[in-house]
Amino acid sequence: FHAEFMNTIHEFISRNMFIGEDQTVLQSTCLRNPNLCAYAPSSQVEDNPYFGLRHVLHYGGNYTYWRPPGAAVTQEHVTSMA
Repeated sequence: FHAEFMNTIHEFISRNMFIGEDQTVLQSTCLRNPNLCAYAPSSQVEDNPYFGLRHVLHYGGNYTYWRPPGAAVTQEHVTSMA
């Protein structure tokens, strides 16, 4: 992931784009590499959606992850353990 994240930063810089918002760089990295990231829909997270990743990583649970179009797997059910 790190190498692709850095590639996205370099691409932003080469296009003179703002890189101060890490969420924009993260989202762009994931969309450019659809097999790299999976999303836990906020409707499945029992916490403030803004802190959904923290909740998923800390508490684990059963999630049906979504991946962007173009990914090898577009949806998968995973039980993660904290």
